[in-house]
Amino acid sequence: MPANSAGRPRSRPSRQRRTLSLPVIVYPDPATRLWSAECPTLRGCHSGGRTRGEAMSNIKEAVALYLQAYEETLKGAVLETIEIAR
Repeated sequence: MPANSAGRPRSRPSRQRRTLSLPVIVYPDPATRLWSAECPTLRGCHSGGRTRGEAMSNIKEAVALYLQAYEETLKGAVLETIEIAR
């Protein structure tokens, strides 16, 4: 790791934790008597549980795993902006 002007190794910037607010739909399934939860913002991100609270806890974990996998998929990707004349 390169040294700074004082001759000490530069520390790596820490990853800042961000708080995201995402909509979640939670509903009881009368056929199974279980609760379903989905995050419509993240395609295919679903979970459930025996209670509403369990479903909410499980969808939070599902969202965290979804975003982690998404970030790993995008490593090395570059965000570009384009302009289109119409």
